[in-house]
Amino acid sequence: MRLPLTKGRRLLTVVASVLVVGLIAATASAAHSFLDVPDEHTFHDDIAWMDESGITRGCNPPANTEYCPDDFVTRGQMAAFFHRFALAGVADAGTLEGKEASDFLDTDSKAADSDLLDGKDSTEFLGVNDKAADSDLLDGLDSTDFVQVGDDLGAALAGSIYVAEETEGWVLAITNVTSASCDPGDVLLSGGYETGGLLTVNVTDSFPDSEAWTVQGTATVLANVTVYAICVSA
Repeated sequence: MRLPLTKGRRLLTVVASVLVVGLIAATASAAHSFLDVPDEHTFHDDIAWMDESGITRGCNPPANTEYCPDDFVTRGQMAAFFHRFALAGVADAGTLEGKEASDFLDTDSKAADSDLLDGKDSTEFLGVNDKAADSDLLDGLDSTDFVQVGDDLGAALAGSIYVAEETEGWVLAITNVTSASCDPGDVLLSGGYETGGLLTVNVTDSFPDSEAWTVQGTATVLANVTVYAICVSA
C-alpha cells in the first residue's frame, strides 16, 4: 500500500537525493585528482594514467591539486618523470605483438638445434664438409695438378714482367723531367725513382704517363736520378 508523501518524507527524499548526487560526483572526480584537468581535456586519460602510475604528483606542492597541463616541462621535472617511470615498472616488456618472451626463446632453441635443418640431419652437412675438405679430389683433378698449374702460371708471369730504366743528370736552376718507358704496346704496372740517397735532389712529382713513369723535380747541385718503370709484355 502506497502511503501519502508527507512533509517529513519529502525532506528525507531530498536528503537522500543529495547524498546520491554527491556520491556520484565523488566517484567521477576520483577518476583524476587534478582540478585543472577536466574530463573533456584532450589528454585527460594520459594525465590520469601518469597520476595513477605514480609518475607525476602535481605542480602545486604540497597540495598538488593541479597538473598545469599547459606549462613547459623543465629538465629537472623530465628527470623526475623518467626516474619514476623506471621505478614504477608500468611498461609491460613481457609481451611483443601478443607473443610471450618464452615464444622467442623457444624459437631460438629450435634454431640452435643443428640436428635438423631443412629435413637433413647434421651428419649430412658434416659429410659435405668432410668431402670439401678432401683436397685430393676436386672436379676430377688431384691437388698436385693445381700446384703444377700455379707453378706454370708463375713462371709465365715472371717471364713477361720486366723493368725499364732511365738515368739522367739533373742540373741546377731548372725543373728536371726524367721518364722511363715500356716497350711500345706493353702495359705499365708501376714505377719509381732512385737518387742514390742524395739530399740535393727535390722530387716534386712521380706519376704514370701512358706507357712511361715520369719523375720531375729540382737539384741544388748536379746529381744523377734513375727512373724505372715496371712493365708487362703484351
